[in-house]
This record gives sequence, structure tokens and C-alpha cells, in this order.
Amino acid sequence: MGTKRRLLLRDFGLGVGGLALLALIWGRPPSLVDVPVIAGVALVDIYCQYLSEHEAFPAWVYAARDYGRTYPPVAVAATAVVIVVALTPLYLVPSSIRWYFDAFFGGYIGFIGYRVLYGVVRPVPDVALSRL
Repeated sequence: MGTKRRLLLRDFGLGVGGLALLALIWGRPPSLVDVPVIAGVALVDIYCQYLSEHEAFPAWVYAARDYGRTYPPVAVAATAVVIVVALTPLYLVPSSIRWYFDAFFGGYIGFIGYRVLYGVVRPVPDVALSRL
């Protein structure tokens, strides 16, 4: 199996698997009220993937990534802080679960949409193929 095909299968599998898991957990499809949030998150996700695969982030992002790879305990601590900050609203306001669902749903839609754009419609960037 070629590198491009493995990349497409992996990414589509992650996206569809994530959507299926959300469907099992949530038990209902998103409503029309949720569509703007889902679409916004999907567009941000597509844009961030584009920047990542075309190496267009600012230099400080790559410096932070390299620092985290050099010092794994710092990366673990930073990840823990981000998780606590991200989940605090869910703990304080349990009804915000809908917004989390919309964000994850939009993220998976964006993940699939980007790979359709750069994998099916247009060629996969070389940076993405070199990561496998």
C-alpha cells in the first residue's frame, strides 16, 4: 500500500471513527442551531491543518514544538494545563456539553474536509507524506 493511500485511510478512519463515537455518545444528530458553531470550528480546523502541512505557522510555534520534544515533562505539564483549562467550563456549567459536542463534531468534519480537499481533489502535500 502506498504512502498516500495509507495517509488517506488513516485520516478518513480517524474522522469517520470520531463522528461515529460522537453519534454513539450523544445519541442525536446536531440541530440547525448547532450548524454555525460546527461550520466555524470546521473552517478553523481546515485552516490550521493547511498551515501545518504547508509549514506556514509562525516560527515561535515550531520553536515551542521543538522545545516540547526536547523536554517531554514540560510538554506533559503544558498539555495537562490546557486540558484543565478546557474542561473547567464543562465542570462549572454542565449544560455547556452541547458546545463541546459541536466543537468536536466540527473538528472531525474539518478533519475529513481537509483530507478530501488535499488528498482527493488536490495532491497531498509532501510534508504530510513525510510524516508517515
